[in-house]
Amino acid sequence: APPTPLPNLFSMIPVPYALFLIALLLCLPAFPPNPISVDVCACFLPASRGNSHFATLFSSFQRCRYRPIVTTMLYMQLQVFLWSLLFVVPGIIKSYEYRMVPYIISDHPYLTPDQALEASRAMTDGEKTNLFVMDLSFVGWYLLGICAFCLGIFFVVPYAEATWVQLYHVLRSRVSIPPPPGHMPG
Repeated sequence: APPTPLPNLFSMIPVPYALFLIALLLCLPAFPPNPISVDVCACFLPASRGNSHFATLFSSFQRCRYRPIVTTMLYMQLQVFLWSLLFVVPGIIKSYEYRMVPYIISDHPYLTPDQALEASRAMTDGEKTNLFVMDLSFVGWYLLGICAFCLGIFFVVPYAEATWVQLYHVLRSRVSIPPPPGHMPG
């Protein structure tokens, strides 16, 4: 007897469910990883100023902070995704353009998504090539960390993150970020 063909799984899923699954898969990375990436920035930013606060590591899961963080990060990822649809290169350029958004959100949580993306755009204007080269400079360290039974990654990731935080401070000094609402200049 001839072998029975495998059923086509895509023909078994109705279109609305397929669209829902695609939307869910696009949004899924926003929930745990995005707030945690902002929390890592919130942890390293005070440490770069001399204050070590590991209590901030899961602070974005608080009710008042979670929604703005997820909204801003989803908006950023949507922008990068849409630019990636043109070709790969515009998406890569946009990802470097918005590279400072998690730092901006953790440093200035009151900003709207548009303000955070605009601040990152202004900070990285003319620096995208340097950011790319900085990323390339860590490739060897990551490979070395992986070769050391992946234990070296525990040393490389904080080193890279501390470097990005220092770069954020340098780029932050070039940009004027609006004060919180209701703030009286003093």
